Amino acid sequence: MSGARAAVVAVASIVGALVTGPALAADPPPKPPDKKDAPKADAGKKDTDRKDGEEKKDDAKEEKEVAFALSGYVNLGVGFTSVPRAVPRDQLTYGLRSSVAGLIVKGTPLAGFSYVVHFGINPEALDVVSDVDVVDKKGDQTDIDATTRTKEVTLVNVEEVSIAYAITSFWSLKGGHFYMPFSPGASVLVTRQMFPKRPQPTQVFMAGADQGISTDLRFVDDRIIVSAGAFNGSSLELKLPDTTALGPVYSGLVDVQPFGAMPETEGDPKRGPFRFALGMGGMFRQGKLFESTGYEATRFREVRLDAAARVAFRGLFLQAEYLRRLQTDDLSFRPAAANGAYVQGSFFFPIPTTRLAIAPLARYGVATEDEQFAARRSIEIEAGLAFFPRADIDDPNRLRIIVQYEGEQRLPEREMAHGGVAHVQMRW
Repeated sequence: MSGARAAVVAVASIVGALVTGPALAADPPPKPPDKKDAPKADAGKKDTDRKDGEEKKDDAKEEKEVAFALSGYVNLGVGFTSVPRAVPRDQLTYGLRSSVAGLIVKGTPLAGFSYVVHFGINPEALDVVSDVDVVDKKGDQTDIDATTRTKEVTLVNVEEVSIAYAITSFWSLKGGHFYMPFSPGASVLVTRQMFPKRPQPTQVFMAGADQGISTDLRFVDDRIIVSAGAFNGSSLELKLPDTTALGPVYSGLVDVQPFGAMPETEGDPKRGPFRFALGMGGMFRQGKLFESTGYEATRFREVRLDAAARVAFRGLFLQAEYLRRLQTDDLSFRPAAANGAYVQGSFFFPIPTTRLAIAPLARYGVATEDEQFAARRSIEIEAGLAFFPRADIDDPNRLRIIVQYEGEQRLPEREMAHGGVAHVQMRW
């Protein structure tokens, strides 16, 4: 009997080994990690981290490519102008002065490509002719006259609509509607001007943005900037009445800033080290002059030159320009010449223990038109004081208040104009 039991136990042990053996072979007990395998695990982790880093960089690059920036400003000024020798209606005028609300949209939707859209709304409405009626005063068609109806229209000034492409880090192309590279004072952004208005002499030579294409080259950390382009010339002033000039304008500007970049504004609110800039601009145009009937009157050639100098040092900012224009045509053979110049300056002074700052401002300018035949000269004198309630922020010009005097004299008429303006600028 005991032998039979032993046989049964032996058979049961063999069957148990056959059943449990494969299971144990399939799930062996965990082995401690081999030290040789540890670097491989770390390498895998590093590889994963590297891939995550590349993905983050790609995401950042993609985010940068679709960058979008919206900014704006409100410039509001009120003032009066007195012209003692004018007709009674115009001897004293008052109302808004240099007032505009603007929006600036910038974006970089693709790598290397960017765009700018900048427009401003002028609340000072302009009277334009809306309808014309022919009136027969006597009813027999012997005394015919015309009457007009006018309406007020709000002006929307388009400062810039452009697309630019950065070919390299120092070379770019730009096309659209923007200011020609010619005069720093005539093309500065409206919110970066020293005074609410641009210098009057520059407005005699160039009165706004133009349509065309330009290229910029920047060398030595932007210490040397070379710009050149071709435009249609719609912004050029000194036009003959009742005529239309057609012909491309070739424009260029070289600006040298040997001690580093100049302030972006016409002032030195950051009170930086000594810097100065010298610039030389030029335009050449050869085209045709058409009468109001649409037929060609003559052909002309024109050259305009600009020389500019700027200095900034510890809150002091000085700027001066000289402009010259010479035009000849095939009809009169008489050169038409004009020149202009101005100098302006400010000194940014923070008030100790406060967030406030003040800046005295001054400008003197002269412009002479048709100087070789019947010269007409205008002289402008401006002086004022700028207040910066938040001089502690990065850009104090975001909130600026200016109280100033405006004076103008016209010769040979000997007409004098005096006025005062209070102006507020807010940027966001």
